[in-house]
Amino acid sequence: TNQALLRLMHTFAADEDAELAQPVELDLETLFSSVWIQGATELSLSANQERDAMLKNRLSWLSEDSSTPKHKSVPMQNLNITINPMEIKTYLVDIRPSL
Repeated sequence: TNQALLRLMHTFAADEDAELAQPVELDLETLFSSVWIQGATELSLSANQERDAMLKNRLSWLSEDSSTPKHKSVPMQNLNITINPMEIKTYLVDIRPSL
């Protein structure tokens, strides 16, 4: 199996445009016509570790209100993903040429 690094970005800010600044749903299986994506693993933005490991090892900083944001890793259901405004996601994808 061949692998490729895939980075996707939503370029609009949340309040920038009523229509275009909405979450976008993508099906990675149908994204490209020249390759077939067989699987994907979400990575950190720098692509040096899986996203789950990054969240597990993240430092927790104390804040004035004593609450820290909770980040939850969502397992991939087939190859459908959602990208929110101003979000960048990085994936290591397993690919093979389309016939």
